[in-house]
Amino acid sequence: MRIVQVWHAAGAIKRFGWDDPTTAQRSASDQRRFQAVYDHFDEYVVGSPAMGQVFARSYRVPVARMQVLGYPRSDRYSDPKWQQLSREAVAKAAPELVGHRVILYAPTYREGVTFTPPAGLAAALTADPDAKVVVKIHPALKASAQKLQAQLGQQVVVTEDISTTDLLNVAETVVTDYSSVAFDYSLVPNAHSLLFFLFDLDDYRQDPGVQPDLEDWLPGSIIKTTDQLAAAIKADAPTDLTQFNQRWNSANDGAATQRVVDRYAALLD
Repeated sequence: MRIVQVWHAAGAIKRFGWDDPTTAQRSASDQRRFQAVYDHFDEYVVGSPAMGQVFARSYRVPVARMQVLGYPRSDRYSDPKWQQLSREAVAKAAPELVGHRVILYAPTYREGVTFTPPAGLAAALTADPDAKVVVKIHPALKASAQKLQAQLGQQVVVTEDISTTDLLNVAETVVTDYSSVAFDYSLVPNAHSLLFFLFDLDDYRQDPGVQPDLEDWLPGSIIKTTDQLAAAIKADAPTDLTQFNQRWNSANDGAATQRVVDRYAALLD
């Protein structure tokens, strides 16, 4: 038997495993249990050498276990047929988005099932009066999403039945923070501006922590205030995602599924 991990995200902004500052505070038995799980994976499928290095460090496993094959789930972003069907599905479910700039706000899940957006966020997200705004917050935080949607007024479009993946395919601007949606959005052909609104970065560095070199590779400037966010939305400047993709999506080229199938089918022979 061979145990292979296929992660849900192409890159990492948050820390996890041994890199998470809270891991050091866990009991010795918990830490042994964590490492036992990490050690049981024979291989890790990753979308880039950079992500392989993150896993090797965070799980304290040999980098030789990393297989840079790409994530199968990323193949859709290179598939014109999927792109067309996805856009048609969004247009059918939310026709009010058609013909407008779509701004998607998709922050990460936060431990404790709490999320308190800063004052002025709604005004910042609606800084472009011609845009439509979609809020996608973790399902466990539905109350917070509804509160923010109410503040957005007529510019908000409620899309509970549309997946975040499909919305990425029609969004001209994505506003996020530490979420893995950034790595997905950078692969879609319509990606225009990717804004990182890290209003709580100082606290987040402590728990759960962010990658130590975050500011070296994050595309664009870190946005910390709602005034800065409003200005960035008004400017609507394109985000250069070239180096970001070279770092995190080097093997997420539309052929990942075939490479994964070929590798593990060969091992079965």
